[in-house]
Amino acid sequence: MKQLITLTFLVQISLANGQAEQKISQILGVSHSTTSKISCQNSLTTTLLPCDFSGSTFSIQSVQSRLKDMSVVKIYYVNTTYRSSKSFDQNALDVKRLKWFNAQFPEILADPIIEWEVVEQTGCATPIEGDSYFHGFILVHRPALTEENRQDEIDALLSFIENQDQGFNEPELDPIASTINRSNKENSGATNKNNAQKNSFSKFQEGEYALFKHFQQTLMNSPGINRDRLDVWVKVSFSVSETGEISNLTFLENYPVSASDRVQNAIRSMPKWNPAYENGQAVQSTIRLDIRVSYSGDVNGMYLRNGVRPEFNEFELGLSKYKTEEEYHEAQKTMKESGIYISLDHLDSTKRFALVMDVTGSMGGSIAAMLSWIKKNNDAIPFSSFSFFNDGNNANSKPIGKTGGIYSTRYLKEVNQVVETAMRNGSGGPELSENDMESVLKAIEIDPTATDILLIGDNYSEVRDIRLLDNITKPVHVLLCAAPTKIRTEYLDIAKQTGGMLYLNGEIIDLSKIIDGESIVIQGYSYTYNGRKFRLEEKK
Repeated sequence: MKQLITLTFLVQISLANGQAEQKISQILGVSHSTTSKISCQNSLTTTLLPCDFSGSTFSIQSVQSRLKDMSVVKIYYVNTTYRSSKSFDQNALDVKRLKWFNAQFPEILADPIIEWEVVEQTGCATPIEGDSYFHGFILVHRPALTEENRQDEIDALLSFIENQDQGFNEPELDPIASTINRSNKENSGATNKNNAQKNSFSKFQEGEYALFKHFQQTLMNSPGINRDRLDVWVKVSFSVSETGEISNLTFLENYPVSASDRVQNAIRSMPKWNPAYENGQAVQSTIRLDIRVSYSGDVNGMYLRNGVRPEFNEFELGLSKYKTEEEYHEAQKTMKESGIYISLDHLDSTKRFALVMDVTGSMGGSIAAMLSWIKKNNDAIPFSSFSFFNDGNNANSKPIGKTGGIYSTRYLKEVNQVVETAMRNGSGGPELSENDMESVLKAIEIDPTATDILLIGDNYSEVRDIRLLDNITKPVHVLLCAAPTKIRTEYLDIAKQTGGMLYLNGEIIDLSKIIDGESIVIQGYSYTYNGRKFRLEEKK
């Protein structure tokens, strides 16, 4: 029996070593990034593991305690391209260093969600100069879960709730990314963002509010409008050329001459518009407007575009604290360009969702985006209840299904207070995984009218109570935070098994048609379904 146990133990070690060697081969096999000389230091979100220029001697005593319970999201392995000898085997040294890393932190190397990138420094010219270069590993992680950091996050969020016009500025998670050159950009999220920048509607140059003021000033009341107490919506269409010129004005119905003449004068006196763009190229487009011509100066000039009333932002209305519109829009960028905000715009408004959201550490930006979206859409939100969980109020004992730290309300006006309470009472504690499923079951219990659940989950945290998934009886749609590339497969399992959708950076992904043995590629990575669960495969 003792021999069998020993044999089993040796087989397990052999398998672990084989998996580690395979992972090391994958890390070194991808396209390498370059920079002349990397500049880095330990910070709230980066921890350095340096070694000597041409060897594999590391000193980690000062950072071992720092890495405990850290949520690592990315690791840079950094070397130099300088070789003092043509026969020098750089790959062998790289493998040796990565094997050292695996011996110290096997659970980090094995984590499939953590991204790896190899960075080669090209500026080194001599061995002496090489000693001044950084070599080794840079671990990018979320800030440590200290009471001070948590309080700072809560204070920033409360300040944002008080005045959403100020925006919500999160600390930069990865200061290394902007300093290196990548020859092969594979992140589909970045590609989607670039495509969005290359595609746009035609716009009045100074903005929506300026167009309204233009109509107010040029739709001067004629005697006929005042005499007849005229108040009519005039429907028109016109073309905006690739260079912004206006042409082909067409009235879509018959209107009193006094109204149509005023509208024609207003449109012909417009300056050039900013043209529409498709795939980065200016194109001709058609504008459809309903313009209100009225004897009342208060409503005269209001308009609809394709049946939708324009929104005037705080800066245009003179209510913003910012000096320039560029500053105002930069402050709003965090929310309106975030994957959370964009994805919420794509929810099916015919359903009644119970919203369930993780509010543990480092979720401030996602929470701010959610609150910003709710404020903008509070007259038409599809949520019938709101539940926020902090994974047990910092408890040391967290039994599956009874962890707690879940705070709920059925009333929109209480959302801000419930979010604050949930955040103050817990931050997830030393346990990095969360009680997502317990929170979903709680939401179903308190809100039986909900047809579906929207789970806003943290991709960097494991779903600790995934075994409770079989108890869930309603579709759970998963909206993921912090998913730059790889997706934690538990969230795919949740959406697939319950019949929900996956919402990711504004994209809706339907997993319902994936059958046993099939794969799906999301953000460049392949996930294979075995009839019960998904498995992350090699990068495509």
